[in-house]
Amino acid sequence: MHPVKYQVGFNRRFDHNFAAVRNAVAEKPLYFFLERYTQAYAGEIKSFVQVIEQDGDTAVGIIDGLESVRMGLAAKKSLAEHRPVGLSEIGS
Repeated sequence: MHPVKYQVGFNRRFDHNFAAVRNAVAEKPLYFFLERYTQAYAGEIKSFVQVIEQDGDTAVGIIDGLESVRMGLAAKKSLAEHRPVGLSEIGS
């Protein structure tokens, strides 16, 4: 079995600012964070409420949560060290 590889990126179009002699100008992001993810958050809350009401299991478990934390830590380390960082470098 091959290890899963993750790659995180962003829209390079907004990866820069331009400074004029008297004014600094920066492009605005395509959409504000909450505007982009409102539907996802609403679905997540609806699912969570259903799990509580029906005494069921969540779609995402604790291992999924731990993996997302590891990915965030790898991204932070990658940013600090200016290099790709694999999940194998982040403790479990």
